[in-house]
Amino acid sequence: MKIRFLLPFPFSLRGKNKKFTSTADFPPFLMRLTALVPKLLFGNALVRETSVSQPPANTVCETRHSQTGVWERGRFRAIFLLGSAIALSACHEKAPTEVSAFALPTATITIGKETVTAEVADTPENMHTGLMYRKTMADDHGMIFVFPELRQASFWMHNTDLPLDIAYLDRTGRVREIHPAKPHDDTSIHSATTDIAYALEMNQGWFQKHGLKTGVNVQGLPAFPARK
Repeated sequence: MKIRFLLPFPFSLRGKNKKFTSTADFPPFLMRLTALVPKLLFGNALVRETSVSQPPANTVCETRHSQTGVWERGRFRAIFLLGSAIALSACHEKAPTEVSAFALPTATITIGKETVTAEVADTPENMHTGLMYRKTMADDHGMIFVFPELRQASFWMHNTDLPLDIAYLDRTGRVREIHPAKPHDDTSIHSATTDIAYALEMNQGWFQKHGLKTGVNVQGLPAFPARK
């Protein structure tokens, strides 16, 4: 990654006696600060060494600095710090982010001896979308649906590319039913009972692969709303 430190030049400041338009017109302290601050902010390894020639002590710039005193020093310092802030902001804006369009809160749940990272769908919007449009899902990942009340659950596979197993759980976390679900099948998959609190979607064949059947308990589930 290439980092470039940006200075707030060119700019023009007019004082009583002189107009400053380049680094050659700046007071010596600012030239020293210009060389020092980037190293303090970014480290010597990330800052390209630069050389700034300082004017002789008897130049107009030196005389200007001695006459204007604290006010002028504060003025230049404020402008320099503003430029530094802009440079830092630019660096942060370029930092890469890796946020999935499907990102949801997750819960680590345990089914028998298996640990699963489950995305939590507990809002109407998230439950409606579910695993639609997903192309892949890791073997130890799934999605847990938390219903707002006990119900007869019903799912379909509209716009869902992944073959899934859907497990219906009661409020204690016990798996009551497991149903296979085919991609893009709009047939509703109803639960046989009306006291379902959760639905867990896993890759198809996952339960059979790990020898898990109905009656197994799931630990670490998000709190069922009726318990609150």
